[in-house]
Amino acid sequence: MNDFHLPFVIIAMIFGYQIGFYFLYRYLKIRKEGLVLNRFFLAFSLLYNFGVTGMTLRHIFQYYFEGIIEYDYLMDCTHFLVAIAAISFLIILSSNAFDYLIRVQVTRIISFIAIFLSVLIFIVPDRVIKNSLILLSAALGGIFAFFAHIQLIKKSAGQVKIRLQLLFLGNIIIAIAIVFLTENHLPIYNSEQQEVVKYLFAPVFILGEAVVLFAIFDIPIFLEFNWKESLIKLYIIDAHGNQIIFDYDFSKSDDKSLESSQNNDNTETFFSSGLIGIETIVGAVTDSQKEKISRIQQGDLLILLEHGDDQYKFLIYCVTVRQELLSTTFFLHTIKKRFQTHFKTLLHYLDALKGKEKEIFNKFSTDVINILNNS
Repeated sequence: MNDFHLPFVIIAMIFGYQIGFYFLYRYLKIRKEGLVLNRFFLAFSLLYNFGVTGMTLRHIFQYYFEGIIEYDYLMDCTHFLVAIAAISFLIILSSNAFDYLIRVQVTRIISFIAIFLSVLIFIVPDRVIKNSLILLSAALGGIFAFFAHIQLIKKSAGQVKIRLQLLFLGNIIIAIAIVFLTENHLPIYNSEQQEVVKYLFAPVFILGEAVVLFAIFDIPIFLEFNWKESLIKLYIIDAHGNQIIFDYDFSKSDDKSLESSQNNDNTETFFSSGLIGIETIVGAVTDSQKEKISRIQQGDLLILLEHGDDQYKFLIYCVTVRQELLSTTFFLHTIKKRFQTHFKTLLHYLDALKGKEKEIFNKFSTDVINILNNS
């Protein structure tokens, strides 16, 4: 029977490591951006990598080492690996960045309890007490993870929210399979029923992993909660011609936001009313050769600026915000990349577009909306 069940274990291990290392890849890819909420990727990476290692070794020990003197010690080591997975997850979520999601004090208390229970599991000799502690720690961790994930979904939007819902579904399927597959639960069945349960829920476990893999593939990054509320207006400036070639008003929330704001009499008031001029912005960015991102403080208003890349250095990307956040800086950088990709040919012939810039670049409003909806 073990020969029949072992392939499921191997497939589950492969899927599990794929999930864990993909989470790690996503975290490392954007770590330099400094977006602390993306430690969520790191938390899940540690959870899956240590958890899968512990569970895989557990099955191997059950199949090939049961009956040896060191068997109980080996099984305790697998518990220890799973405990490291859970504790690592909790410790990362206990950072101040996640306080808006769930009170840091609560997370830290649960982390302490998890560490305490893990130590007891490792040192308590009685198997019945040991199993009871395992069930208690699993229940406590499961309830916390369920609540934390629900809160994260509620506070998310767009594609991030959809992906988190799928991730939640996949993890729920995995959790249900684990409940039925764990040896702490199986003893309530006779030997034949245990085999049936394994045959039924081993594929369920793999199904849950497949859902998780689908959910996290190319998952958007996590930006700060409510960061969009800080956005006021976006401008793209041609430094050579000292003119605005695109602008977008974030206060628009209906379908009219697809239309260019060129017909709004106040479109360029910000630059022409004496508060600040285009020349000031061009000068500020030009003087900042070492720093790709610059900022101008004008009263309660903050202006974030960035150069265009290489052959597009004559472009200046400018967003006015109420509050400077890492997410707004990342958003401006994304806008730059998307704009330069979208209009990479036209941008070399700006001089030939005199008077038609706004009309031509107006279609970029759709890209801005897509970026906002997917963040």
